[in-house]
Order: sequence, then C-alpha cells, then structure tokens
Amino acid sequence: MSVFSSGFLPDFIATPLRAYVNEIIQFTDLSTGDPTEWDWNFGDRSVHSTEQNPVHSYASPGYYTVTLRAGSGSTSSAITKVNYIEVVYEESG
Repeated sequence: MSVFSSGFLPDFIATPLRAYVNEIIQFTDLSTGDPTEWDWNFGDRSVHSTEQNPVHSYASPGYYTVTLRAGSGSTSSAITKVNYIEVVYEESG
C-alpha cells in the first residue's frame, strides 16, 4: 500500500474481496480531506471510473491491484492496494 500526501488521505474498501468472474464488486470511497474528484484504476486495463463509489466486475480470474486517486482540482493523493481483489471461476456443479 502506498500513499502520497497532499492534504487528501485516500482510502477505500471493496466487497467482496474474492469474487467470481463477472461478479459485481462494490468499491466504497473512505477518503478524508473532502475530495470532489475520484479516479479509480481497477488494474485490469478497463476504463477508469470517476464515480465516488463505483461498481466493477472482472472478466478474467487473477489477482488485481486497485488504485484510487482522490482530490480536488490540481491537488490529489493516491492509494494503491496490491493484489487486493482475487477473481476466480465459479465452481460448476
């Protein structure tokens, strides 16, 4: 986990942390410092989200590193959680 300070202290949680392929994961912003802008990188080369509390799903199994950059205007900070999300195939039958 890495944090770069600039007045904002970004943080987040996700539910669930272990998901099936294509299962919806809820990401919840817990940042302090009253950010007004968010940039979520879900680690799967998908389009970034700028929502405060986005949902996302992963098309392939694996471990995914998630980065949230939160801020306002030209000032922001980021947090990266390495291998934060585990995605697996759903067991059949």
